Amino acid sequence: MAVTTDEQTAVEDREGVVFRLGDSEYCIDIGHVDEIVERGELTPLPNSAPHFEGVMDLRGETTTIFNPRSYFDVERDGDGGDRILILDQADANVGWVVDGVDRVITFASEHVETQVENGAVEGVLRRDDGFIILVDPTVVEDTTGAN
Repeated sequence: MAVTTDEQTAVEDREGVVFRLGDSEYCIDIGHVDEIVERGELTPLPNSAPHFEGVMDLRGETTTIFNPRSYFDVERDGDGGDRILILDQADANVGWVVDGVDRVITFASEHVETQVENGAVEGVLRRDDGFIILVDPTVVEDTTGAN
């Protein structure tokens, strides 16, 4: 059976979790996000990459906490984020500390502007109120050794 245009569009729709770092909005495909938790007490790891805040105990599991602010060179104001996105990883528990989680959005893949693609930045989504930077966390993990 041939796929119609409406069915093709539905297949290309994606959902993403929108989070804030400073004044900018970022988005991770919802398939990468396992849960969102409040920031707990972190234990710094000596001699670790600057993008890593440390580790925390999440229900008995050691979870490595990554700081996307440092990775994306976003200025830090205050203590940093109060929420942690726990990412769905096959072989490691990884969390991203963010300033806040705003919403879940649905968007069509065709609306991702990829001319700004750069490493972990998959592209941008143009919205009525500005841009949302679409991030591929698997690229971030590959470049920082989170796996």
